[in-house]
Amino acid sequence: MHTYRVRWHYILCAFIAALTLIAGSLISHSGAEEISFKSIAPYALHILLAGAWFGALPAFLFIVYNRYCESNQTHGLNVTYLKQFSIIALPVMLSLAITGVIAADRMIDDHYHALVASSYGWLLNVKLGVLVVILWIACEACYKWLPLFAKTDTTAQANKGVLQLKKWVDIEFILVLLLVLLATILANTLPAKHAIVEN
Repeated sequence: MHTYRVRWHYILCAFIAALTLIAGSLISHSGAEEISFKSIAPYALHILLAGAWFGALPAFLFIVYNRYCESNQTHGLNVTYLKQFSIIALPVMLSLAITGVIAADRMIDDHYHALVASSYGWLLNVKLGVLVVILWIACEACYKWLPLFAKTDTTAQANKGVLQLKKWVDIEFILVLLLVLLATILANTLPAKHAIVEN
């Protein structure tokens, strides 16, 4: 039995995971609408992007928590990976926001008053609030704490960078779990455009 891994193993696993996420999008609100590529694509892409972003966070945490158990050479490689993750995460988050706006617009239609007068609207508002906090933490981690983490010395400033990165990425991970919970509840809540709003 071979224990080594090659690139196609990861591609195959990612493909199978993507299929399950896409299948999940077909049984949410998008599945109740007209089944076509145009109607399903924003929902499916939104879920795939969220899965890619959320799936990479544990690896980020693992690297941060093993900071003092690695050689300088390994640390240099890990810092490179973290910087690449930060570079890739920005367009992923922007695409996630765009597809989220498209999906939300379809669920709200012209009933914008339902954003503050329905369960769906309030859940969406809370989800957006949590997302703003997550984006702020990600921005701080990328431009403030990651440069300190990248240092190979053990000065007080470098140690502070490591501790801050651990602390805030932990908080980000917990908020992402909350975001996934909110998204799941949202997917099973009556859309705002179908909600009955009484005066």
